[in-house]
Amino acid sequence: MKTGSLRPAGFWLRLLAHLIDNAVLMGASLLSAVVALGVATWLRSEGGDPLTLERLDAARVQAGLVVIYVMFALPYYVLLHFRLGATLGKLALRLRVEDASGCGPLTLGQAVVRFFAYGVSWFLFAGFLLAALPPRKRALHDWIAGTVVVRLPRRDKRGDVGVPP
Repeated sequence: MKTGSLRPAGFWLRLLAHLIDNAVLMGASLLSAVVALGVATWLRSEGGDPLTLERLDAARVQAGLVVIYVMFALPYYVLLHFRLGATLGKLALRLRVEDASGCGPLTLGQAVVRFFAYGVSWFLFAGFLLAALPPRKRALHDWIAGTVVVRLPRRDKRGDVGVPP
């Protein structure tokens, strides 16, 4: 189905998808951090490098969590957008990221650019608010990467495609 026949996804749906994605990424990041802390504690008990509370200051823990989050976020967003056209949050809400010219799915380059342009949208925050503006409802990272987020049509019980929700 061509992008032009699908409605663009608005700000609130995209925000909800983003919150779902962040829950997935934060869960993976926290689980990874707990495993790393467990390994560090085990090493200490085996006579390795001692893990002390002085070495676990809040700034280091926060920096470590940010690094772990980005390590998960980069492949999560890039690979899922490139291979599936959507993250888990977008899949749950029947949204898909496509090339804005209507040519279909994203290229790997667009997925990478979109990920890093996401940082620009975060930094300026107003970049996300652009998704609330009609007619195309494209956020700043969509404009930079040449993408658009569309709503997929619902299917009825027979599998026939209906109208977009």
